[in-house]
Amino acid sequence: MKKSKKKLKLNPIFLLSIIVIILALGYSFAKYVINTTSMHIQSAEEFYFNSSILTEENTKYVFADWDGKNSYILTIDLKNYEDELRCTTQDISYKVETRTDDNVTLTTSLNDGNQILVGRQNFEQKINLLIHPNITFQPGDAIEIEVIATTNAPYEKKLSATFEILVEEIIEYKTNLVDGINSEYADLYIENYENEKNIKIIYDNTKVILDTNNELLEQAPIIEGKNQNTVNVQLASNGNYHIIFIKKDTSQELVFGTDIIVTDN
Repeated sequence: MKKSKKKLKLNPIFLLSIIVIILALGYSFAKYVINTTSMHIQSAEEFYFNSSILTEENTKYVFADWDGKNSYILTIDLKNYEDELRCTTQDISYKVETRTDDNVTLTTSLNDGNQILVGRQNFEQKINLLIHPNITFQPGDAIEIEVIATTNAPYEKKLSATFEILVEEIIEYKTNLVDGINSEYADLYIENYENEKNIKIIYDNTKVILDTNNELLEQAPIIEGKNQNTVNVQLASNGNYHIIFIKKDTSQELVFGTDIIVTDN
């Protein structure tokens, strides 16, 4: 005799309760994941460690404006904000490292140790990097410097850049002497460029007399020597000058670089 099988009947109310519980748990878990993701995104957006020069891709810059003799200055900026409305709320601790060869000495305007970008305000720090040559560079030579800024709190981030600095012959001012046989005067023209410049003019006092009726020479004393006199003058930025020498013997033509010399002071 076969036993009859009884079908299991689920209470509709019980089944509905189970479905509600499952949906509630799924919603709570999804909400937790969304909130966690949102918190992560929000934290990342609040951290800004930026520079207009240093980048995450290690951008390379090439400059060709160094004479290879005097110190050269690079200025680098670091800031804790993206724009006027978005800045890092926490202090950012960072350090700056430099890499180059032994032909130059590098010093920075920073104190030793970690530096701080102050949080809760738009804070920017400019760093001067002074490059001093240890050898005599010639036109065509070049140096390469890498600058690396790394944060260690509150988050880790690295910005860097590589600078190639080429040595070129820098012409700061231009001179021209106009003279000829039977000329009573010799005319010296000086054209200065962007920066103020101190120079000295040396002339043979046995051949010429310097005409001091000139604004450039009014406050410049003449240093007299046995055969040569010297006068030190300051050239203004983008200045043009005309200096007259009275010749003692008009039959002679003056030689620039020998009878009249212009050189850096």
